[in-house]
Amino acid sequence: MMKQAIIFLLLGCLMLPARAQNKSENMDRIDLCKQNYTALFGGEALTGEGTDPEFMAILQKFIFGEVFAVGDLDRPTRELITCTILSVMQTLPQLKAHATAALQVGVKPIELREAVYQCAPFIGFPKTLNAIGVINEVFREKGISLPWKTRLLPPRRIVMRKVIPSNIRFMAMKLLRKWPMFREVWAMM
Repeated sequence: MMKQAIIFLLLGCLMLPARAQNKSENMDRIDLCKQNYTALFGGEALTGEGTDPEFMAILQKFIFGEVFAVGDLDRPTRELITCTILSVMQTLPQLKAHATAALQVGVKPIELREAVYQCAPFIGFPKTLNAIGVINEVFREKGISLPWKTRLLPPRRIVMRKVIPSNIRFMAMKLLRKWPMFREVWAMM
């Protein structure tokens, strides 16, 4: 009996520092969570409000106290990545919150738009349009005017005329004088 009491006491003494260390690490994680959440969303984390405060606390501590605290990425880069992933996953309510957060931490609207544009070849135009609709809603709420000036590549005809040899271009121009109805076709090339 005495042997068991001594073992129990020794184990208890060994466990106390570990428990204290976990509590101190946990406090750091909670502080990090609150700091990151406030920087991104301007509000307060871990308020205990909402329809499921327990799950929100778990989510917020993990995302903003763990994931957002690891590595060397700055907040704007993390938010651009987050917005891109949320666009791909089509989690549009979360995309709205993180698009707002991205602007809050210094991501330029054009960078956010272009990051979402990059999704189109991989997820398709309909899903990309859904994501663009959400970020445009955020832009309007923030007073960022739309539409923006288009930054497309030069019209195709300019590129094509550089490629078409001059003798073929000469023949085409001759035919166009003779048959003006083909001018629209030539203009599109």
